[in-house]
Amino acid sequence: MNRILLLFAISLLYCINSFAQQIPNNSFESWAGNEPDSWTTSNQDIGNKFIAVTKDMTDPKQGSNSARLTVITMSIPLVGTYSCIGLFKWNNGKQDTLGYGGIYKTVLASTWTPFEVPINYLSSETPDTMNIVILNSDPLDGTDHTGTILWVDNLSLEYGTVGIEGIDFTKNINIYAERNARQLVLSTSFAQQENLDISLFNMVGIETRNWKRSMQQSTEHLDVNNLPTGTYVIHISSGNRILYTRKITILN
Repeated sequence: MNRILLLFAISLLYCINSFAQQIPNNSFESWAGNEPDSWTTSNQDIGNKFIAVTKDMTDPKQGSNSARLTVITMSIPLVGTYSCIGLFKWNNGKQDTLGYGGIYKTVLASTWTPFEVPINYLSSETPDTMNIVILNSDPLDGTDHTGTILWVDNLSLEYGTVGIEGIDFTKNINIYAERNARQLVLSTSFAQQENLDISLFNMVGIETRNWKRSMQQSTEHLDVNNLPTGTYVIHISSGNRILYTRKITILN
């Protein structure tokens, strides 16, 4: 199913057609005129040129260029009131949005400032496309942002040394890899205290780690340091009840 995205603000758009890779032209080094390669902008060459996204060479974070997004106001004389009319078709088919993420920044940043956009997953299916949209203003807040400038540089997708396979939908157990640390983070939201037996097995069935934790609504860190590269299975039980089983990958 194709999706139509309407952007009414100064924007950059990139569509990654193969999910497990880095972002092409992530530092905006390659341009064709006022268009950064691999990206689509809101620049329009109609009437008076509407060029809001440009290459900036004055203070890049990395390499020689960064992308500069400037809010421009263009006055279009209209007589009377107007509405937009048209036709559309929609088949209400299979869900094609598997996850999403977004941040909204309102604090001024006079120097290059890092940001992070966590992904919230809606499905356990493997994605094949990622859309990245960068806006310089909120088109619906009713505020005149003319002259506002946003610089963007050095984008990347970050993968940790410990990975969790697939997407988990267990409501009362959440486990994820701690970034830049060889440990797992286990969060629980049980109605009552549970005495957990947590085991990590390699792919030949040998238990390589075991933790005992008493948890209700709490968070624990599980150290997986010094384990060799490979695929493992984490198994969580309470008494004779199996609560959670999942594959993880550890890289050295």
